[in-house]
Amino acid sequence: IGAERYVRDFLSLPFVSEFVFHSLQRMDGTQKEVADFLIAYPAVGLLISQKTQKDPSARSPERTLSWAQKQAKKAASQLCGALRTARGKPIWCEHVRRGRVDLPDGLPTINHGIVLVEVFERVDLNTMASSLPLHYQGTPITYLSLNDFLNIATELRTVPEVLAYLDARRSLPYTESRVIGDEKALFEFYLLHGGSLAGCAGKADAAVTVAAKSD
Repeated sequence: IGAERYVRDFLSLPFVSEFVFHSLQRMDGTQKEVADFLIAYPAVGLLISQKTQKDPSARSPERTLSWAQKQAKKAASQLCGALRTARGKPIWCEHVRRGRVDLPDGLPTINHGIVLVEVFERVDLNTMASSLPLHYQGTPITYLSLNDFLNIATELRTVPEVLAYLDARRSLPYTESRVIGDEKALFEFYLLHGGSLAGCAGKADAAVTVAAKSD
């Protein structure tokens, strides 16, 4: 709960609090959480499911990998479940400024789904590829570490710019799309090339290009 509130407050700075919705709920016999976050502007929607650790530095690399694989699978399942069941049905959340916010028609149009997993090192999730879809019912899904996403949000500042970056990442090889915690060089490549990842073969390729243009 504390980690989610921290992320809510963090995202409320670049994205503006009124557009950041935390812990969306629905009734399906019992009350259930739809997703951790909805970032909703009139023409842009991001749906986020995240998994955090009490102390990301406490696990060995092997245990971190195992934890990240399991949590990414859970987060992806929640995200797909929300995209499948929370459209056309009433959902709501308690907003920190606006109080209860009702969405009687369910989720708005979602341009991108995002799975966030809290790791501080590079983690390859490709052994779980069958459980980690890159799209669901027409909605693209991106996998990132929590720290990388918060950095991207801080640097780009607006949801349309973040969406443009996420869409640019779709040109990467599928295997690169399921590697998290290693975003810096890729993001720098994107900035160096005027907001494009065209011609980038992956994160290792981006690191070489960025190093060559370090000046």
